[in-house]
Amino acid sequence: MAVLLVAYDVSDDDKRLRLARALIRLGYSRIQRSVYVHPRAYRGLKRRTLEVAARLIDPRSDRVLVITMPESVYEGAVTLGAPPLGGEGYATL
Repeated sequence: MAVLLVAYDVSDDDKRLRLARALIRLGYSRIQRSVYVHPRAYRGLKRRTLEVAARLIDPRSDRVLVITMPESVYEGAVTLGAPPLGGEGYATL
């Protein structure tokens, strides 16, 4: 099965928070401050993610990257360092 990875750079605090909340509602888990992963990229999720992001960002100043990758690639990822303080809402590999 495929994994979807979303990374973003959104300049406006309100838009950034709304995008983060939207990704969580779509079933993504936060793995870094502006990086989210969905472990089961079901049909149509990438399109839905892009539609939601397009409504929330300013394309002149913001950027959203959505990557589809095989589960084996994601499972082979290596993380260095500790999770953010408290770690609430963050997934680990």
